Amino acid sequence: MLFTVRDKATADKVVSWVKDGRGVRLWKSHDLGAGRPDVITPGDVDEKPHWAYCSYHDIGLNDIEFDERHVMAIPPEWFPECRMCKGTGRRSYEALSLIRGQTVAETKREVASWCEPVDEDHFVCTYCHGARHEVERFKIRVERKYWGGWEPVGGVKFGDGTWEPPRKVARMLKKLSAHYKRQDIKWDWGYAEEMSMAEVTFYYSAPVSLGDYSKQVQSIE
Repeated sequence: MLFTVRDKATADKVVSWVKDGRGVRLWKSHDLGAGRPDVITPGDVDEKPHWAYCSYHDIGLNDIEFDERHVMAIPPEWFPECRMCKGTGRRSYEALSLIRGQTVAETKREVASWCEPVDEDHFVCTYCHGARHEVERFKIRVERKYWGGWEPVGGVKFGDGTWEPPRKVARMLKKLSAHYKRQDIKWDWGYAEEMSMAEVTFYYSAPVSLGDYSKQVQSIE
């Protein structure tokens, strides 16, 4: 495959280009220093998407992989209990009014503008957003390489571009596989806001070519 599409909306859009007779054009990036990825456009687009894309060639749906990701969330209960609501997922107007030095009625009016009520006396905890636990993003350390890209610390890259997971990720994969009773859970990472840190996503998918996906959609229609 020459290109990968991750979400259904994009897959349907690209299929529509072909159905409308426009085709698909793959633009090759020449900005190697920044690790800029290739992009696709309708086949009748001649204007460069960006200065970095200096060449292109036309491709078909069978050259594009549809790899829709179904995220496998880490269960909230695996995280520490929320310190603000003590694991209840809610807080009382009365307790907050005492902290603010207000009447309960005043606190209710203020909270109503930015928080969802649970019942007459409580609102959703804004610290854990009702999860009852202090859920955090799962992160790993990454390091910048000489070519300008980032690589996970402790992982090993294979020839096909996939990574052997660092030990922290491998342990979580094992736990999630047991929890969800799936042996096909994968992982990927993306650069996070903090310097030298990246957020890990756990997911499962069943990659197919866009050509096969298009046939499946037609059979349903």
